[in-house]
Amino acid sequence: MRVQGGETFHDGDMVSGIYEDCSIRLKKVRETGRDVLRLIIPDKHNRFPEDENCMEPYRHQELEMFENQEIHYLKKAVRKTAESCYNLRKRGMLFMADKTNTIQELNLADSFLFGKVMSDTEICRMVLEKILNVPIKKVEFPVTQKITDIAPDSGDIRLDACINCTFDPFSDGRHIYTFENRCLEDMSLTLGDETTEIFISTKGKKDDADDEIKDFLAYIENSTDACAQQTSSPLVKAIHKRVTEIKLDKIWNCSIQIYYRCR
Repeated sequence: MRVQGGETFHDGDMVSGIYEDCSIRLKKVRETGRDVLRLIIPDKHNRFPEDENCMEPYRHQELEMFENQEIHYLKKAVRKTAESCYNLRKRGMLFMADKTNTIQELNLADSFLFGKVMSDTEICRMVLEKILNVPIKKVEFPVTQKITDIAPDSGDIRLDACINCTFDPFSDGRHIYTFENRCLEDMSLTLGDETTEIFISTKGKKDDADDEIKDFLAYIENSTDACAQQTSSPLVKAIHKRVTEIKLDKIWNCSIQIYYRCR
């Protein structure tokens, strides 16, 4: 209405009249190929994002856009944050600071953290080599599979899925369940497509895995410094090093916080 009435607005303007208890600030940003003015909304204490004490999710409205592989996801997340802040302020609501665990409290059981760690080809190779108990030279990630095209010395293996479960998916007490395509009438006959699906369970009770596998599964549910220090497993220590690096990554840290608070 104000624009239609002839009022003009510019980058950096403070605008009153949208909320009864505060003014908002306008910021020029580039979205979908055009310049737009985004509303930057203060928290309930009228603190803007540059204030170190600004509350969640308001502090994420002006995330700096770095050129890296997560740029598109971050742009989408920031737009979603701005929309959420507007709606919350209109409704007189606030996000609870403890709605989700902090990034530092996330365990490897979290699907995003697990996926980020397993996107490291060397970590993925080490994990699969241990689970499959075969030497693996290389891991590749085609778009159409989750974890696939593993080339061990004994020949190629196509692994379509490696699924991490914090429960026993088949109630048989195993730590590892491995499936391949076989003929139901004659189990000695395989389809020959070399596809494999593996479920790993942190709730296994049988003595079907060595200590390093068990330490890895324990770490999935308790991805802490203390847990990593208690094991002598090179696999767990390598994974923990990567987990620590990821948790210190500011871009990933911000994007995952925004996702969990705005989903």
